[in-house]
Amino acid sequence: MARYKFKNIDARHKRLASGEYRIYLYHRKTRNRLPDDVNSHEFLLAYTAEENVSHKSVNRNKGTLKELIQIYVQSPEFERLSVRSKQDYRGHIIHIENKFGDMRQAVLEDMGVRKHFLAWRDELGRRSTRQADYAVSVLRRILSCSKRRGLLLHNHAEKLGKLDECDRSQKIWTKENVESFLDVAHIEIAFSLILALDTGQRQGDLLTLRWNALNKGELTVDTSKTDVTVLVPVTNRLQNWLDKINAYRKSRGVSSTTILAGANGLPWKEHAFRRHFGAARDKAGIKGLTFHDLRGTFVTNLADADCTPHHIAAITGHSLRSVHDILEKYSARTKKQSRAAIRKLEQSRLAESANQCANRESSND
Repeated sequence: MARYKFKNIDARHKRLASGEYRIYLYHRKTRNRLPDDVNSHEFLLAYTAEENVSHKSVNRNKGTLKELIQIYVQSPEFERLSVRSKQDYRGHIIHIENKFGDMRQAVLEDMGVRKHFLAWRDELGRRSTRQADYAVSVLRRILSCSKRRGLLLHNHAEKLGKLDECDRSQKIWTKENVESFLDVAHIEIAFSLILALDTGQRQGDLLTLRWNALNKGELTVDTSKTDVTVLVPVTNRLQNWLDKINAYRKSRGVSSTTILAGANGLPWKEHAFRRHFGAARDKAGIKGLTFHDLRGTFVTNLADADCTPHHIAAITGHSLRSVHDILEKYSARTKKQSRAAIRKLEQSRLAESANQCANRESSND
């Protein structure tokens, strides 16, 4: 996110229908949009007005959801989020403030507020069920932050249920998908697919992964979302691609600090990477699959290889408690798994039959 000489400014990147990206500026405290040109007289007037409003509104916001939002935005919980997550959260926070910002804390404590939260969620869901659930999760985090600090006794945004029950268990990258993608993608983009497919890490963490994270055939990844460090051994396929990408960059006189990089050797900007990856996927004729589905495919491949939940959690960075839920969402019921299940059933029956024969022979003796 761009930095400005003015305080309390947030920048949000939005993709337009034309495919171009545009930056919108907002005042952090009032959540109001500012003119785009920070050097213009109009921007200075608008910024000054918003600063005056924010100072005057401190007492007016006391005891309202706006005050709780300000507490959350300034909390360590919010600061630990990745840059991308902060941008997404701020977009939802603006909508939450517009809808419920003036709601008093006494109302937030009342069970009846749930019907208002649900009505708001359902209204958002008519445009996008996924974004509606995301907005509710942001509201839930804001109230949870206040509850932990003793400012609220209840969090009535909890257990509202989800509108988006998307089952991506069949959204896995097959061998044919991977080959089609590699055939048409630029080597840097093709490399990103292999890196994701053989490590199971999130896009944001892979884009910031530096070469010093690689040591003696192992990658050390600090996960931004769960704030844990995982150790991922490098597969033979990934090692071959690491050698390949290094040779390619060396031949072009390009070096990079991050493992994934653009053609110029500089780290990827998230929006630019998503655009290039999506273009390669479309060119390969692959529909319905995303970069995030590579993580699900990785989990499925581990399950196919008879890895335990402990094994999977050690690499993906999830807690053991959530591994089973993750497998329900990500792990496809593949032919290999079904065949393995029947094979184990047959082995069990053979063992049981052998035991019965042994018992009969022992009785006859």
